[in-house]
Amino acid sequence: LPVDVLLLLDVSGSMRTHVESIAAASREAMAVLGQEDRVAIMVFDRATRVRLPFRAGRQDVYREFERLLNQESFNGGTDITRALLDAARFMERSARKEARRAIVILTDDQTEFDRDDFQVGRALERADTVLSAILAPNFMQPRTW
Repeated sequence: LPVDVLLLLDVSGSMRTHVESIAAASREAMAVLGQEDRVAIMVFDRATRVRLPFRAGRQDVYREFERLLNQESFNGGTDITRALLDAARFMERSARKEARRAIVILTDDQTEFDRDDFQVGRALERADTVLSAILAPNFMQPRTW
């Protein structure tokens, strides 16, 4: 079956170098996708923004990584629950019914708001979508208040 993958990228203040690393690695990652597979890009801080609707063209994805690195400010806070709920709604609305569906989130897991894992789980179930996380290397470091 084809796959529709949403890359959900944390563009809050602490994430620029991590998004740059993912952008650099994207060519290798895209090489494993098939001709029928599609990729979309959504970014988030305290709000979400669809940067690229689903596309099969790999060049579109590479160009959008360049644009978002130049256009995003990387200085906002983080609302992970809202981002995941918005991403699940996007998948429900935009992913193909016959495709396998996945959201891959890149984050340092530092959120300013309460988490609602139950609501996120229900939204992912409704969207028939699996969630994978790439946690930025500094996610385990202790917070300083």
